[in-house]
Amino acid sequence: LNAMLDRIDFLVTKTREVTNSVAHDLRTPLSRLRRRLEEARDNAGTDEGAQALELAIEESAGILETFNAILG
Repeated sequence: LNAMLDRIDFLVTKTREVTNSVAHDLRTPLSRLRRRLEEARDNAGTDEGAQALELAIEESAGILETFNAILG
């Protein structure tokens, strides 16, 4: 019984570590995406706005790749 409880504790700890790692890996790109979208909103109709939207699209593609790697 103790061995089983130790194994469960180990697995819960590892799951928590993975979850924290995923959250950390996605926090920065999601923050960049939000900043670029806000920049695009503030510069709507300008070249800077169009460039910010293009960068936001690229950033979202990277985030999707991260999710696909996690799920895949």
